[in-house]
Amino acid sequence: MKNPKRTLEIFLLIFSFLAISACSNLEDEKLKAFNSQVAGIKITAFDSIFSTTFKEQTLKIFPQFLNGIDEVVTLEEIPKRVIYINDKVSKDLVIDTSEEAEYSVYMKVGSVKSNTLRIKVMDVNTRTYISRIEISQGDSTFSPYAISGISRIDLKPRIYNYKEQEFEADFYPPYSVWYDGMEYSDPIDILVNRTGNIPYYVVSGDKKSEVQYIISREKPDFSMIYSLPIIFHIVEGPKSRDVQSEEIQGILDDTNGHFRNDKSLIRKSHNTVDSGIQFTLALTDTLGNMLVEPGIHRIKTDEEIFPFNTDLTNEFIFEHLWDPEKYVNVFLMELSGVGGFASYPREYPADQIPPLSFNYMAAVGMSSYRNSKTLTHELGHLFGLRHIFNNDEYEPCKDGDGLPDTESYLKQGNILAKSPAIYCNDIPFYSTNYMDYIGAKNSFTLDQVLRMREVISKNIYLPAIDSKGKVEAGPFVKGKLDLTIKSIE
Repeated sequence: MKNPKRTLEIFLLIFSFLAISACSNLEDEKLKAFNSQVAGIKITAFDSIFSTTFKEQTLKIFPQFLNGIDEVVTLEEIPKRVIYINDKVSKDLVIDTSEEAEYSVYMKVGSVKSNTLRIKVMDVNTRTYISRIEISQGDSTFSPYAISGISRIDLKPRIYNYKEQEFEADFYPPYSVWYDGMEYSDPIDILVNRTGNIPYYVVSGDKKSEVQYIISREKPDFSMIYSLPIIFHIVEGPKSRDVQSEEIQGILDDTNGHFRNDKSLIRKSHNTVDSGIQFTLALTDTLGNMLVEPGIHRIKTDEEIFPFNTDLTNEFIFEHLWDPEKYVNVFLMELSGVGGFASYPREYPADQIPPLSFNYMAAVGMSSYRNSKTLTHELGHLFGLRHIFNNDEYEPCKDGDGLPDTESYLKQGNILAKSPAIYCNDIPFYSTNYMDYIGAKNSFTLDQVLRMREVISKNIYLPAIDSKGKVEAGPFVKGKLDLTIKSIE
């Protein structure tokens, strides 16, 4: 007779073997699926710096699984993850924090290994220890430029604790800010009253930040006022709304305020300046006749919509364009794809000026024209300004517009956000520039003004600078429209 106990033991042994084999096969399948999707692992730690206050601490590690182009992959099932601390397998992620030490931490899933984290244990006073100290102009700007006698700056110290985190307000260490040899306890709204490189830094205890500099310049002579006649071509399609002449005057008043640096309820750049550029409604048409509605030319059309940078749109504009040597042309029309667009100025040798072959104008959509800042942005393009941001993800600090005193940042990931833009050092700043897509949009910088005034004074395709609105009639010979020359939004 068979021994029941022996039989049961054999059965359990076989069952255990089969269960282990099944689990192993399942794990192999998970690992196979994992390897087909994942090329790398990136881990981060909730805390990477600890004090000796407690004898031990448990690490909190968070993994991300990445494909071959460093995109995060979401997995339905994850194979066994193994954490190594100082090259030894750790089951509980507990580290000894009773004395100063450093640990290396990484994760492995199969043969795929993560980055290595450095965990540090420090024997310091956690309430008072300063790991580093720095100073900047806060979130207002990362441009060091200022204008003597005009600019007022705010200086923002940042003091970091043992965890490399800024101290909370209740525990912030005392500090003093030094600007141009003078000590400030509240470095807000400081007048820049001289030219040159002006030093500033912050001191807290025995720690001192790196010395930073304000580059202060004299304001150039902008006594010459550039007053340009402007004509609004209102394109009236089947579904267009009626635009009244009073609205046009209001838009023009706002636009002039932008260019003449009117006051704003919202903080402006400290490096902004009156451009000395303004616009007057044209009083006469191309034949010298007085306009019934000053500054307005109404165009009837059967077209319902004008897509951005299409042949249809560009040919329509070119057909109705008035002589840009005598008028600043602005088209109000039903656009799709953009809120507005414009053309950059073009340069030619003085003895080789060709007939006009591109749309030197600004266009604003019917849905955007009431926001006069859209027109200001497009006129900035017309006068040679580019967007302040850049589109090169491989060079996030690359200058977007070639002007030193504007803040550039990587457009990707910022442009649709209503929160502050992120400078290339990963610190947010408060954008104020008209040539941005986000932020307050209430400032032109000195370098931008210098560029616009240079373009206006030298550009053959801009009208007289002292116009009172009357334009002398004269021939306007257009060339052939070059459809390869595209506008900028």
